[in-house]
Amino acid sequence: MEIAPYTVHFRLTKQCNADCSYCSSYTTDASRMGLNDAITSFHEIKKFLDEMKLNITHFYLEFLGGEILTYPYNDLCEIVKYAREYFGKFYKFDTGCQTNLIGSQQKVENLIKLFGKDKVSTSIDSFSSLRTVNGCDLKYRAIFKKNDDYLAKNYHRLPAVYVLDSDGLDNLEREVKRANHLSRNLNIRLPFNGGKDVNYADLDRIAELMCGVFDKWVMNSNIIIDPFYLFLKKRINTFLGKSVKAITHCNFQCDCAIKSLNIDPSGDIYLCQEMADANLFKLGNVKDRRGLDQPVWNILQARTRLLHKDCLSCPYLKECQGGCMVNSIQSGNGVYGKPNECIVWKAIFRRIDSFLLSRNPEEVIEWLDNLETK
Repeated sequence: MEIAPYTVHFRLTKQCNADCSYCSSYTTDASRMGLNDAITSFHEIKKFLDEMKLNITHFYLEFLGGEILTYPYNDLCEIVKYAREYFGKFYKFDTGCQTNLIGSQQKVENLIKLFGKDKVSTSIDSFSSLRTVNGCDLKYRAIFKKNDDYLAKNYHRLPAVYVLDSDGLDNLEREVKRANHLSRNLNIRLPFNGGKDVNYADLDRIAELMCGVFDKWVMNSNIIIDPFYLFLKKRINTFLGKSVKAITHCNFQCDCAIKSLNIDPSGDIYLCQEMADANLFKLGNVKDRRGLDQPVWNILQARTRLLHKDCLSCPYLKECQGGCMVNSIQSGNGVYGKPNECIVWKAIFRRIDSFLLSRNPEEVIEWLDNLETK
């Protein structure tokens, strides 16, 4: 049976206990969704999914903020318990969360016990001063390190997102070297527009540095680094004449309209967290029970068949799928356009192709499999 995954990002609160200047979710709004509303919303989500007539096989519900550590833990436990019981009746179901690790050791450990050590992720910035607690980057770094090291010692090192704004790009090689040393899996992502101004890095420079990091990573590293891992796994399947359809995740899928939703504390529904942050294409509200805004959803769903002509003729279409819809919109190219970030992804794909032409595919596959199972 073909796997058809679906992810709902559930933002229970917008309250955060830290300040990161490049955070697309930055807001002064500290609202949160209460216990009863959260539980009721699960039934509305199921109704939306039924309206979409999707054949979902695997359902993943990820809780986030704001910062999830600011949400009352007992209420969170009740919400997670109910979600598992309710959605588990219909799908192969799992839950997880994202956290900045800024909290007491007990609060952080509670998340691991609730979700499981493999279902909690974080984000990192080890070298800039852009992440602060009460205006102090040293305080942020000290709290993060204490909790991160505790979890690594007693459970495992949490995987992390690393954001490539201009400061992030300057520190990219150091951050990757540190992640290798700590055996931390990384997802390197470009920033989105959101609640605060972002110092964007030059895309040509990003492409150059990312290709350099790929060269050092491939066949040498003991950690997964995305998007390299995703791109390489897809591209090697293409080289071998195999399907890449099941190897997919944000932000390289043109069919995200049938793969994800985001619920905000207000009950507002968007396709993803980034669309919610930018207030793009609201799809409805779980509290008003009026159902899905079908015309808006149809617009987003049409991206699958209305991609930009450059994407349709691109040799990497199967692997990239036109990139991220939000990136395209924020690049000024519309829902069906090509994101400006295309030049970065193409540069990496070209580097991957050059690498694959000189290697035994079975050796590469074995190395990739070892990363996944370590």
